[in-house]
Amino acid sequence: MTAADKEGYKSQIEEHWERHKEAQTAKDNDKQRSVDDKTFKSVSFDLQSVLQVPSSDASLMYYKRKLCCYNFTIYEQAQPHDAHCYLWSEVDGRRGSNEIGSCLLQYLQSLPKSAEQISMFSDTCGGQNRNQNIMAMLSYAVHSIDHLTTIEQKFLEKGHSYMECDSMHSAIDYARKNTSVFSVSSWKSIFEIARRKNPYKVHQLNHTQFRDCKALCDSIVRNRTKDENGDTVNWMKIKVLRFEKNNHNVQYKYRYGDDFKSINIFGKGRPPVINLPEFDNCYKSRLAISHAKKTDLLSLCKSGIIPKEHQDFFQEFAVDKKEH
Repeated sequence: MTAADKEGYKSQIEEHWERHKEAQTAKDNDKQRSVDDKTFKSVSFDLQSVLQVPSSDASLMYYKRKLCCYNFTIYEQAQPHDAHCYLWSEVDGRRGSNEIGSCLLQYLQSLPKSAEQISMFSDTCGGQNRNQNIMAMLSYAVHSIDHLTTIEQKFLEKGHSYMECDSMHSAIDYARKNTSVFSVSSWKSIFEIARRKNPYKVHQLNHTQFRDCKALCDSIVRNRTKDENGDTVNWMKIKVLRFEKNNHNVQYKYRYGDDFKSINIFGKGRPPVINLPEFDNCYKSRLAISHAKKTDLLSLCKSGIIPKEHQDFFQEFAVDKKEH
């Protein structure tokens, strides 16, 4: 490595740390603001690592395929630190932007009328958090929820994305110890006892509750590439997105200390007021699982590892016909 290469690498590391400090400072400032200003909320959100059903210490279960369950968590930074779990299994939804966007929309719609502004911190996962489908959903939310005037989506620096909501995952893992899980509802019960003071608010979702954020994006977004100055928008570098009820443009910036730039996502010549479309369901029916997974689950039923009272749940799963 040449001296010039070393200097360039050093510069990249220093810039990386500067971006991390900026993001952490912004999160701390928003946390304090949410304490002082009751019209402002600040939250962090993340998807927990995949959970499984059934889950126990039985040795025969180790090599068997299991049903995947997903837990999307939202943690409010101000006291009393209300926290939400959105739980579903792989037969009701996947874990992409449609599901994350639907959970965020449900949360935003549940906010009290006193909440006028909100900032939401997350990591930079492109498939789930930082993408144009979520952007379209947040634009929809700020224009469709009467009391919300401003939504800001803020991204932490890659490699430094520990958030308060991650403590929820640790608490759930601890509550799960020495407990066998044979249904999605059993996970719900574990979530509910994971924090004794002000227990987590658990929402168990089914396939009818997920909205098609991608179709929404395709319906309302006509410009994704150029901002109002004609500059190309680099979505992978964006650190802050702002959505305002009185501004049809989406504002963005690459560094927390920068001034906002503006994108007219609706395209030139289109009216500045969003004509809100019907927000369609993402799934018409429950999703199928693989033939191999169904076989393994039925074998666990047959062996009695899955108790009889839970077996009907696994026997009813549809099998993906595309495999045949």
